Amino acid sequence: MNKKFIHILLYLALFLSAFQAVLASPNTNVNIIDSILKQGYIQLISYYNIQNQDTLVYMFSDMPFYDYFEKSLIDYVFANNIKLTKLQNNCSNDLHYVKILPFTLDIVYKENLNNYIRTISISIEAVEIHSDGSIQNKFERQYLYSDTLKEVDINSIENDAIPISKGKKESKELNLFDKIIEPVIIVATSALTIILFFTVRSK
Repeated sequence: MNKKFIHILLYLALFLSAFQAVLASPNTNVNIIDSILKQGYIQLISYYNIQNQDTLVYMFSDMPFYDYFEKSLIDYVFANNIKLTKLQNNCSNDLHYVKILPFTLDIVYKENLNNYIRTISISIEAVEIHSDGSIQNKFERQYLYSDTLKEVDINSIENDAIPISKGKKESKELNLFDKIIEPVIIVATSALTIILFFTVRSK
């Protein structure tokens, strides 16, 4: 086997190992949030029957991460040839528009044996406000993503520069065995060991 062929095999092995590492790494929180938001905006646009070349007149309610959510909407509608007109919260108008209500976003890592279950939930709501001030056609969707992570993965899926990507850890919920039976077994085993120790020594 010549050296050139061996070098090719080594490069191929390195490439495959790098490719496998990429496949094995979990999606980042930002990627998942962006994917959910895109799906939410697709359904919202469809719900209010806004077509290509139409104009979406909209208003965002005050909410945490407002800029991030709005940028995601702008990116989506521009990519789909939909025009935007933004209204300010404090303006008075007689326009027909869609008001996007505060989002609910929650990222939780719940301890489970040696892993963590990651759950990302996003709730999107909006209402259609007519020129006479009447509120109609409420849009409501709840999106849920869940997978299993190792603890070492948590740092890689969050981005310190993007606060929306940060989640919170929750300890494992203790069941009856964890709370009562397991401690009793441990105490009983310890007591039995001590009794046996002194019994053996007394003989």
